[in-house]
Order: sequence, then structure tokens, then C-alpha cells
Amino acid sequence: MTQEISKKFESEIRIFVNDISSFLERLKNLNAKSVLSYRFNDHCYKPRKGSIEEWDPSRKTMRLRAWSHPETYSQILFSKTEILEWNDLQYKRTVYPQGKIELYRGGEHAKKLLEDWEFEEWFTVEKLKGELYNIRSESTGEFTIALELEKNIGWTAEIECWGEEMNEVAQKINERMHLLEIKTKDITFKSLPRIVAEKLKLI
Repeated sequence: MTQEISKKFESEIRIFVNDISSFLERLKNLNAKSVLSYRFNDHCYKPRKGSIEEWDPSRKTMRLRAWSHPETYSQILFSKTEILEWNDLQYKRTVYPQGKIELYRGGEHAKKLLEDWEFEEWFTVEKLKGELYNIRSESTGEFTIALELEKNIGWTAEIECWGEEMNEVAQKINERMHLLEIKTKDITFKSLPRIVAEKLKLI
């Protein structure tokens, strides 16, 4: 990631990539550089007695992230987000400054810890392929996007921005969308876990 990550609060939008060939060609024309390939499954949990309303994955998510590439290990991650709007652009921002909060990193104990905390597995987000691209532009500066293939969803991309001022963050997201020729109809403020839960008809 760029130096931007040192600023507080993570904001992001997700883009549905309907034509992966055209999108990759756009990245090529922007001289985007691949900096990381990855693959993992996010096993999403909720408290055994917790309601879906309380644990709406657009706002609050507890996940066991099981990495399979480039390394094999597990994390327990908690995130809480809010939806912000600026000039008809909706995006989500983390409530806690550090973004996703890592509660555990290791191996076989992750699942047992969640069970001991009275959480149960709800559904899984299967990330079949992931690639981080670094882009440099005079108009937007340097930033990183994620291009991902998810089971049952298809190709999506994620633009994220770190900062505290809503107007500044939203303006940066807007500039990056313009550079990548992304149409408003193809973006969503929903989290990927929420999108998958809807696809599985759990919500």
C-alpha cells in the first residue's frame, strides 16, 4: 500500500467489473504495476444469539480469514463501518481509525477462539483470485486498487482511501473512479460479505 495508509480511517467503494478484458487493458494503459497476488477465504461469523439486524455485514463483520496464498495462516478480523454520502457518491468508512482490527493471527486456534467467544460460522466469502495494482498518475497521485474474483459474484475491484476529512476522501475516490473510467452504476458501498450474504439469500 502507499504512504496514504498512515492516515486515519479507511474508506472504500467496490466496483462490479462486467468486462474483465477491458478493465485489464485500462490498467495496462495506465502502466499499473502488479505488487501482490493473493487468495483467501473469509469465514464470516456472528454471535450464536446475535440477530442478523445487529450483525448486518454492511456495518459489522467478524471474520476468520484463512489465507492460502502467498502464505498459509489465519486471522480473526473485526470491522465496523458507516455509510457516508458526498455529492451523490456513497461510500463506506471504518468507524475505528485503524480499519479492520486484527484480534488474532496464527494457525489452528482461530476457529476454537471464536467458538469460545460464543460465535458461530454464518457463511463464507471465497476469494478465488486477488491482485493488488499500484497506479501513479499526475492527476491522482499514487494509489492501489484490488482486483478480485469471488465465487458466485464474479470480478470486482476495490478502491480505498485513507483520511479523516470526508470531502477530501470523497474527492480522491471520485478522481480515481474518473481515471479508471468507472461508471456510477457499477459501484456499490455494500461490503463484500453483505453482497455474498444477499446472493446466498441469507439476508
